Amino acid sequence: MRKAIRYWLPVVVWAAIIIQATGRTFDAPHTSGWLAAILSAIGLRLSTSSIAIANYVIRKSAHLTEYAILTALSFRAVREGRRGFTLRWALVVLAITVCVASTDEFLQSFTPTRTSSVWDVLLDTCGGTIALLVIRLCSSPVRRHPSSEAGTSEAG
Repeated sequence: MRKAIRYWLPVVVWAAIIIQATGRTFDAPHTSGWLAAILSAIGLRLSTSSIAIANYVIRKSAHLTEYAILTALSFRAVREGRRGFTLRWALVVLAITVCVASTDEFLQSFTPTRTSSVWDVLLDTCGGTIALLVIRLCSSPVRRHPSSEAGTSEAG
């Protein structure tokens, strides 16, 4: 039971944070208002269209980031302390990511100030895929180049 809590609780908590952000608090009008206030506080005055573009980029970057984090946490949970990377683990984790992203978008369809988009599910899946690629690269054993080993064994 401790193992399940240790590995899966962070996944559940992070997924709950993502789902909680589905409401009006994090809709585009609110986040653009926050962005305008922050920019104003640091002395930057941007046009409404510039703030809208910046808000859009930040919101889409947040999709990539929050689902990359979910995927990394899910991979850690599926792996349960084992080393390495397997395609089976990656596919299970990607399925978790797609399910949470689809649920998030479905719930957004019930919020009047939010829109539900298949494109956002795809973007979320891209964030998860990027995380898996990074995990795969980091889990690869370091291999020495054959010529560097040959050069150290030869007498000078």
